[in-house]
Amino acid sequence: MQGSVPTLAGIDPPGVNAGTIENKAVEFELGYNDNFGDLKVHVQLTASHNKSIVADITESISFITGGNVGTFGDSKRFEVGYEPWYFYGFETYGLFTSQEQIDAHVNEAGQSLQRSAAVGDVIYKDVAGAPDEFGNPTGPDGKISDFDKSYLGSPYPKLLGGLSISLEYKNFDFNLASYGQFGNKTLMAVSVRDDLSNTNKPDFYISEAYISADEPGDFPRPSIKDRNKNFSRVNDYLLQDGSFFRISNLTFGYTLPKELTSKVDLGKVRVYVAADNLFTFTNYKGLEPEVGGDYWGYRGQQWAGIDRAVYPKARTILGGININF
Repeated sequence: MQGSVPTLAGIDPPGVNAGTIENKAVEFELGYNDNFGDLKVHVQLTASHNKSIVADITESISFITGGNVGTFGDSKRFEVGYEPWYFYGFETYGLFTSQEQIDAHVNEAGQSLQRSAAVGDVIYKDVAGAPDEFGNPTGPDGKISDFDKSYLGSPYPKLLGGLSISLEYKNFDFNLASYGQFGNKTLMAVSVRDDLSNTNKPDFYISEAYISADEPGDFPRPSIKDRNKNFSRVNDYLLQDGSFFRISNLTFGYTLPKELTSKVDLGKVRVYVAADNLFTFTNYKGLEPEVGGDYWGYRGQQWAGIDRAVYPKARTILGGININF
């Protein structure tokens, strides 16, 4: 972040490392090797857990914001006591399913908390009001505002893991490589803007949306104007479980017998078929669950876990021959 200098200095503030992060990690590796007659087996399992906490911010401020997305502003906070760049936004109670439910969503004075809401819109929680004179948080204040934003989850996985399996049987070989991450949140930040009347949307925005009591769906209703700000506020409906497990490589090979290759003065000849990124198992509804913090020019960990239409990894199938003379 930018540091601070006196105004009379007449120069822009320099970039500084303004925070201290504490990391605690555990790594695990388990390997297995054995032979069963002509069958050779090698299995390796790895797993790691890392917990990062912001321990200090040195510029005499309580937090730093970042991860600005579209027209709904910053989606992240860097704050003491939390994971670096956690998601920060609005909690919800689900969706309004009737006009009676909308009419009952009022404050103590009987005033509507969401005057522009319609059936199928998000129900926002009234979490807190303005801090008191000492900066301490307060309870609900009877209206929905930026003071109601709170912790929504971390973009960093609780568990990283990988599994590799290698088998050999006579002249045949098989190799599998896979990896995954679990327990992280991903922000679906595709077309989340309210300054355009028409933008591209993922298909589930329509196919899984609330339409009526007969077609309830579990995603906010389609809306061009978005008066309730279902899609132009960072909220827990736009955050999804970013966990996934991917088979990154699968290879089958066959080595020709020496008796055959020696007749043509060749050494080892191996024929193989391989597939990269063959399967990805995930509940994430975007195109690619593996969303880092360095793509399309968005660099730095404040962008980790923000899906701005990350291009999916291509499934590739290929074959080849290895020849040793």
